[in-house]
Amino acid sequence: MKPLIVLLITLLFSSVALSGLRVGTPQTNLTTASYPTQKQASQAGDELIEQLETMSPSALQYVLPAESAQNRRDGIEIRQLRRSVKPVSTQAGQIEFQSIVTVHYAYSTGQSAR
Repeated sequence: MKPLIVLLITLLFSSVALSGLRVGTPQTNLTTASYPTQKQASQAGDELIEQLETMSPSALQYVLPAESAQNRRDGIEIRQLRRSVKPVSTQAGQIEFQSIVTVHYAYSTGQSAR
């Protein structure tokens, strides 16, 4: 009976510890500088997306956060890119616009290098 209780307690604590782990693909947000118009901010976001799409998996490791040394060594592969534009307030009280590029990525194994 005691081994069963110990096993159940161990499983309970293990499940609680594992529930804090992120599930799914990692993601991060990259922002551009602020621009006076939405169109300029959109163009800057599109240019950032183009730069990310042309980078090699090993180069992406310096731009996107990697969780371990193994992931940094193998490189990163982009799964999805999304751009949005949001208004931001400057210190002078003016409204400018900034692109936010949301990057969903995965760690590559080094075999799928571009």
